[in-house]
Amino acid sequence: MLDSSRHIGGRLRTLALGLLSAGLLSACAVGPDYRAPQAPQVSAFTRQADPAAPAAMADVRPDWWKAYGSPRLDSLVQRALQHNPGIDAGLANLRQAQELVTAQRGLFFPQVQAGYSANRQNAGQVLSSPLASGASLFTLHTAQVSVGFVPDVFGGNQRQVESLQATADSQRLQLEALRVTLASNVASAVIQEQLLVEQIAVLEEALQLAQQQLQHTRGLKAQGYASGLDLAQQESAYAQTAAQLPPLRKQLEQTRNLLAVLCGDFPAADLGAVQQAPVRLPAELPQALPSQLVSRRPDVQAAEAQFHAAYAQIGVATANMLPQFSLSANLAYAGGAVGGLLSAGNKAWGLLGGVSAPLFSAGTLS
Repeated sequence: MLDSSRHIGGRLRTLALGLLSAGLLSACAVGPDYRAPQAPQVSAFTRQADPAAPAAMADVRPDWWKAYGSPRLDSLVQRALQHNPGIDAGLANLRQAQELVTAQRGLFFPQVQAGYSANRQNAGQVLSSPLASGASLFTLHTAQVSVGFVPDVFGGNQRQVESLQATADSQRLQLEALRVTLASNVASAVIQEQLLVEQIAVLEEALQLAQQQLQHTRGLKAQGYASGLDLAQQESAYAQTAAQLPPLRKQLEQTRNLLAVLCGDFPAADLGAVQQAPVRLPAELPQALPSQLVSRRPDVQAAEAQFHAAYAQIGVATANMLPQFSLSANLAYAGGAVGGLLSAGNKAWGLLGGVSAPLFSAGTLS
């Protein structure tokens, strides 16, 4: 029984190597090869050269928000990148796209399956027993190994893997674009929050001055040095200044609520005080042509990857119009008992090779 198992294993290895060799013969892939579209060759943004312009594009740091010199902004951006549910959804989509690439690559190799079944059966007295012993009541044990392979002769599967890989690259770049957008929204909200805080502080100081001026005008009127019109004008100015505070405070609360949601928290979350780490203007900004800057945007690169994925589908569609080959093999042992199941008398095997080609599809393939 041990020698028989070794003999079976040797045959299966030989068969698998033969099928794999047939698959490796497919070195060509139908359809056009993808070439990224070239941007126009432009070396200057204006007709007259700017002597202060850099010779090469300065690299934009991935953590560009640190140029504002605000530890609070840095912590809020990191908090948003770690806890925002949109990032988790993007990571899940990326893992799904990567697993689809792995699954499609598996079709380059033979698919091997093993199975075992036991069947208790009574054939009765009318029908003849399928066993050589002629027993009408028997238990049939079946163990089999099957190998199937579809050679990628014209490269259709290769183009499909290329398309799925480009889709995975697009998902990765979309995730990067989401990170950039999220960091930009947090930075804009922090800057807007600081601006509103400073506006409210200036307005409150102006309101205190208007109140002092109103009290002074009331004193002058009481002494006869100011008229009722002067007092009415001062009261109107004070009321106009005070009316500007509620909208600004409401906008400040809305901005802080937006910051909390961007960070994946509830509006009641503590985001820190603006005065502790104010945002400052960067000392230097990277200079580059707009076309160079756009080419590095992850959303633009993601769109190019989607174009690559669609381009590879031309090869997949072309391969579907060509003949398809298939190879399969099956080795099974069936017997009335587990002992001696792998004997030569219980062996059954089969080899199958097939080819199919579309003859008429009424334009569905073209």
